[in-house]
This record gives sequence, structure tokens and C-alpha cells, in this order.
Amino acid sequence: MKDITIGVPCIIGKKGIEKILELNISDEERAKLHESEAAVRKTTAILKDLNVL
Repeated sequence: MKDITIGVPCIIGKKGIEKILELNISDEERAKLHESEAAVRKTTAILKDLNVL
């Protein structure tokens, strides 16, 4: 994914993020993630059209 901010699991230490944890997800979970990405992009586009962002 590019140009979108999402939360990811990571290990945080006293200097900030030490390691980003990569999860093995199922095809169904990956599809749901992409659905979420599309929803966020759609909402962002609407807000930009309304000059809110």
C-alpha cells in the first residue's frame, strides 16, 4: 500500500520503533485489509472534495 497511513504491530522502545512485526495473514484477511484501504481512500477523496482536508 502506498500513500495511506495504517497502524501496524511493532515493538516500541525508549528510542521509538525498534522493530515492525510482519504478520502472516490469510487471503480473506488480506482481502478485508484491501477493502478497508479502499474505504479510507474513498472517505479521504470525499473530504478533499469538500475542502475539509
